[in-house]
Amino acid sequence: MSHLNPMESIHFCIILSLAEGPKSPAAIHRQVRHDSGIHAVYLQLSTICKVLQKLEQRQMVEKSAGPHTRSSTYELTAHGRRLLKFETNRLTAACQLAGARLSI
Repeated sequence: MSHLNPMESIHFCIILSLAEGPKSPAAIHRQVRHDSGIHAVYLQLSTICKVLQKLEQRQMVEKSAGPHTRSSTYELTAHGRRLLKFETNRLTAACQLAGARLSI
């Protein structure tokens, strides 16, 4: 997988929020805000829905329709989980390199 381009940060935040299991777009919204600490990442719910559609087209997430449109949830696919692991390893290596160069 070394040929892959770095993942967009918004995509990373969203699929990371799904690592623990399926969530609705609203739950993803809350999780991304929580994970960013003091709400450093603010995304509108409509933006999250658009990104989820892109991730679904790329087969990184799957949508499970509930009885109502608003009760749909999304979950990581096996492909999405592999890409999340790859990106996590890439970011970890980049942070380790930065730490070494900054003598942290």
